Amino acid sequence: MNIAERLRFLRETLGVTQEEFGKKIGRTKGAISAYEKGERKPDKTTLMLIEKVFNVNPQWLEKGYGEIFLSKYIPVEYYEDFSLSAGYGIGNEDSAKMILQVSEDFVRERLGKLRVDGLISFPILGNSMHPTIPDGSIGIFIDYKKEGFLLDGEIYAFRIDDTFYVKRIFKDPKNKKLKFVSDNDKYETFLLEESELDRLFIIGRYLGHIFLK
Repeated sequence: MNIAERLRFLRETLGVTQEEFGKKIGRTKGAISAYEKGERKPDKTTLMLIEKVFNVNPQWLEKGYGEIFLSKYIPVEYYEDFSLSAGYGIGNEDSAKMILQVSEDFVRERLGKLRVDGLISFPILGNSMHPTIPDGSIGIFIDYKKEGFLLDGEIYAFRIDDTFYVKRIFKDPKNKKLKFVSDNDKYETFLLEESELDRLFIIGRYLGHIFLK
């Protein structure tokens, strides 16, 4: 592969669009497209940004040698100021994204994922999902847009109106409801009727958690 092909392969491995890839390194979608088509060659500053932001091996990116990523870490989108409530719910606003480097072994083995794209992470506040998800941990989720379907009984991060939660979601097709359940039985279950589902926005499915040192 030449450098244009490697850039495209890297972006597709990360599971991001040209626009998303460009935003993370301060370049336009048009510039990324031109790099991938070989119409323009990325300058040294751009290469250094790609290597730093995505933990890419410079020898692989620039020469085609060795492993793609350094130390087998993968980038996970991390919303540092965004907190999901494992409790009674909290109000929040959108926050700027950053990249969290997570061990590939952790993702592939502990989380059981063969693919490493579409992962997002948030701080977890509260103990309603104790002992499954500890208060103060960093929850790792797969972006709902990547799956597009709801798995019955799984843990999800979601928003109802302007309040964010992390709970198990159970389907009740007979009564046309969704049930939201905490692992900590001190917290009450709540329901949404089918007519209320437009209030629900699902962020992602829980895969596991880590702690920042």
